[in-house]
Amino acid sequence: MDKKILALSEEGDVDSLTKLLKTLGPNQLEEFIDVRVLRGKGNPTTFLRAVFHGSPCETAEGAAVRVGVYKHVLELLEGGDVSSKMGSELLGFLLMEVEFLPPSAVVDLAQVFVDAVKNGNVTNTKSLDLFSKLLSSLASRETVSYGNGNQMTGAECKSHILNSLCSSRWDSSCVIHLAAVFR
Repeated sequence: MDKKILALSEEGDVDSLTKLLKTLGPNQLEEFIDVRVLRGKGNPTTFLRAVFHGSPCETAEGAAVRVGVYKHVLELLEGGDVSSKMGSELLGFLLMEVEFLPPSAVVDLAQVFVDAVKNGNVTNTKSLDLFSKLLSSLASRETVSYGNGNQMTGAECKSHILNSLCSSRWDSSCVIHLAAVFR
């Protein structure tokens, strides 16, 4: 199935690729990613590119798939089982894709980082580069929906997220890692 995803992406058959991805459950997609990232079978960034190719951000389903992929890759990176080279490649790919995400997805992913900091689950300092990129992307958006559907500018939303982050208690191990975010 994962080879079919790659083949359809290479052929440029977005419609068939999108249909195929809709038949997969989130656990199946995560397993395909795990095989490439943790077991070294195939190039994970090529596979992620294929998944994103078949998950256009213009649709709610496509954006949800992308957010799920981001969250899963972040879990893998925070788990510590990924080599630094592989982690850098994955983060580089995800950083390039941030600008294509819809505002709601950027807010969701930024909230993942806030929750991780609040729970003391930040162990990979490189992943915080993605948090910085998400905040920068958020600040450049004209309007976003935050909280209970409140509409605000991206800069206002960024301020709310940073206020939420700063008003919570942090695990002492997170403080040094977060210094780079506030540059």
